[in-house]
Amino acid sequence: MGSVALRRTMPSLYVFAFCYGALVCAAFPLAGLGGPVLVWAGYAVAVTGLALGQTVALWRATSGRG
Repeated sequence: MGSVALRRTMPSLYVFAFCYGALVCAAFPLAGLGGPVLVWAGYAVAVTGLALGQTVALWRATSGRG
């Protein structure tokens, strides 16, 4: 179930907001510089950061360190 059953889901939400917020801020400049190729590359970076950040947030929440 992942972080659905956890009580403290705010760190995961912060990671989501940061990664996709950065993508939103970078989308137009990336599109202007390299078109859809750079937009997809930015999306790949955002999704990778999201996966890593949420993994760390879940690990910290379930290990009692967070």
